[in-house]
Amino acid sequence: MRRKTLIGLVGLLGLGFFSLAVFAQQLGVGRSSDWGPGRKIVAGAGFFLILLAAIVITLPFWQRIVEEARRSSLRLWFIIQEIPLVRR
Repeated sequence: MRRKTLIGLVGLLGLGFFSLAVFAQQLGVGRSSDWGPGRKIVAGAGFFLILLAAIVITLPFWQRIVEEARRSSLRLWFIIQEIPLVRR
């Protein structure tokens, strides 16, 4: 199975779990409208899976941002070192 397909399936599974927790009474899964511990666990698992898929999808973007910030800070550090007052 390809990576993008797996990430999409994990996201959809998370969305399904979260939707199941929110609409449990309407779907006939939950007897009352109260959020018991089971419903909270299912909602938490769904939210976790959605978050995991979002992080994995956006990871290359954040890696580029961090790398560019690191390069910029190194350039700034070399410029600051050239100032006579800061030179050792």
